[in-house]
Amino acid sequence: MKYRLRLEDLALSESAPFRQTCTGELQAPVGAVFEQIAARPENWPRWFTPADDVHYEGPPPYGVGSMRFFRLYRLVRAREQIIAWDPDERFAYQVHATY
Repeated sequence: MKYRLRLEDLALSESAPFRQTCTGELQAPVGAVFEQIAARPENWPRWFTPADDVHYEGPPPYGVGSMRFFRLYRLVRAREQIIAWDPDERFAYQVHATY
């Protein structure tokens, strides 16, 4: 069964009634981390074990507007759209649907 979610924009990050923030320190340049998280979603299972299939739909280049498929534990699937792609600064997406 497919569940469509309400679409939001980046303004939600400032007005959401609940926000969760996680921080950490890495011994890697910001650009290298961005490359692994945003530009190479196929690498997600190497560092985030619940993810077993993450990939962009369609050909590169990828950025704002690109659609991404994300699957966790071989059960939970989602289609996401990139809404911010700013190397060395931020990477954000919104979930369009889960199924």
